[in-house]
Amino acid sequence: MISQSIRKAMVLMTALVLLSSAAFSETRYERDLVVKDETRAMKVEKVFKELIAAYEDEDPQGFLELVSDDRFRQDYITFTDALYSDFRNYEIHRVDYWIDRVVSDHIKQFLFVKWEKRYETLESGRQNTLSGYSRFLFDEINGNYLLIELAGNPLFGGSLQEWREETPPISGQVVPVAAATKITTDPGPVSPGTGNNTLENLCSITNLGQCLAQADCEGAGGYWGAGSCYATPKDACDAENRYWYNGMCNSTPSLPDLTILKAEITNGTGSTADFAVTIRNNGPIASGPFKVQMIHDTGMPAATETISNLDATSSTTITMIAPMGLGDLTIIVDSDHAISESDESNNSHVIPDMPW
Repeated sequence: MISQSIRKAMVLMTALVLLSSAAFSETRYERDLVVKDETRAMKVEKVFKELIAAYEDEDPQGFLELVSDDRFRQDYITFTDALYSDFRNYEIHRVDYWIDRVVSDHIKQFLFVKWEKRYETLESGRQNTLSGYSRFLFDEINGNYLLIELAGNPLFGGSLQEWREETPPISGQVVPVAAATKITTDPGPVSPGTGNNTLENLCSITNLGQCLAQADCEGAGGYWGAGSCYATPKDACDAENRYWYNGMCNSTPSLPDLTILKAEITNGTGSTADFAVTIRNNGPIASGPFKVQMIHDTGMPAATETISNLDATSSTTITMIAPMGLGDLTIIVDSDHAISESDESNNSHVIPDMPW
């Protein structure tokens, strides 16, 4: 007969075996997950290395083979335009990078990278060094990891303003500064703090006067106009003697644009009728005073109203009273041509004759 103490020892040993087995299984499961994450991280790092190689070789086809066009989270066409813009404007010499970390989001992998790019601006012949911090998102597609999103400082496509504006910022990214040096026949020895290493030779957002080419200017975050680099698009537009309004640079001056949206009969009694006439100024500036006139088929004025002003992109509705039964009525806005408009062809509206 087994003693009570032996029976307790056997129960205890069984429990220890079960606990050890469970702990081993959990550890093995977690270890498998870690191995999978490490394998995915290695795959992503390999793909990023191939992207850098294709970029340094200025091989757009090889680069875009590593980018998913259908799962790309930003505008794919703008990104491809930006990539080709880099290759048209720059000669890429070298890209050094340091992987900060890889963050797993199930299958997707975020790659955080510090980088330094050395390149020559073809237009000016300047040698540049640009540094940044970026985040790249990769997704596994048919067993291969492809790039689907870029954020932070634009390592790829930074020469195109539209792409820079579309690239979302991230914490830790740096202010764009391109240290630029003009190529000379015999530059001679350069000591630290002198010559081309001085602050005066930096093309940066705080020193745009040193940006001597459009690609350098836009790469530093400026705006190019009339052969110089400016801090705002309006300044660049003004430098080209063009006109800034509606958030863009225009070749024609800003003018009002008056038009009649609609004219409705609100009340008709006997031989006269009340008309609700809605007028809109589509232009970017206020109109100033102008007249609105109703004219019969005979050419005789039927009614005239004066509007003191109509603000930019705004509308107003006035009431006009005119006799009916004498043919069609034509409503003309700015009937005495007191205002110069961007479009003079949309100033009239015809109301068919409506006998009572």
